[in-house]
Amino acid sequence: MSGADVVSAVEGASAVLPCTFTHPTPDVALNGSVIWYREKSGDTKLVFKCTYPGSGPSGCDTTTQEAGGGRFGFVGNLSRRDASIMVERLKRSDGGRYRCRVELNVGNFQTAVLTDLSVRGNLNSLIYVLVVLVLLLLVCVLLAVSWKKKVHIWLMGFNRGTKRNVPRSTRSEQEQKPPQSEQPDSCTYATILIRGEKASKPQAEDQGGQKQEAGPPEVIYAEVVKKQ
Repeated sequence: MSGADVVSAVEGASAVLPCTFTHPTPDVALNGSVIWYREKSGDTKLVFKCTYPGSGPSGCDTTTQEAGGGRFGFVGNLSRRDASIMVERLKRSDGGRYRCRVELNVGNFQTAVLTDLSVRGNLNSLIYVLVVLVLLLLVCVLLAVSWKKKVHIWLMGFNRGTKRNVPRSTRSEQEQKPPQSEQPDSCTYATILIRGEKASKPQAEDQGGQKQEAGPPEVIYAEVVKKQ
């Protein structure tokens, strides 16, 4: 063939690699071998081979398959001139050029079909990876906050314990001295003496024989002295 079929698929999905051919005798039931190779980076590798007809579910007995656990399966029918296979759970490494070869036991017939398989990244897988990364980042932030709180609590306890163990002689004078309450200013008050006429002293008489009223009592005010 002059060209190759192109198959594009998403990582994690399945893809059918087509391989149809013609035979000189269309009505003859064919049997033989279906062989698939992968050509990548200048290296050719056998990835699948089966014998048709066979007793397997696909009508083909698989004899060779690439290591990876049954991801390649025969979906064709040689009697219908179809030797297609399916690749399941695609990986990015599955991309490359595939070559289909059919070997029939009728007239030693051989044919080859080329298929280019392109596997692109799955958007859902990228979203899943991003979600996982965001969740991991949140977990790291929560752990950092929790660790910071624990360190702060430990430092507070350490400071309290250190303060208790400090000798009294090293404490500040303000902590050593008891609080002094304010006392009122001290004052000395002098005695105030009020002196008046005694009641037994007779009242003076004026020249006309009339009694004169006694004068006001003598008052002495003492100075009030404030003690500094």
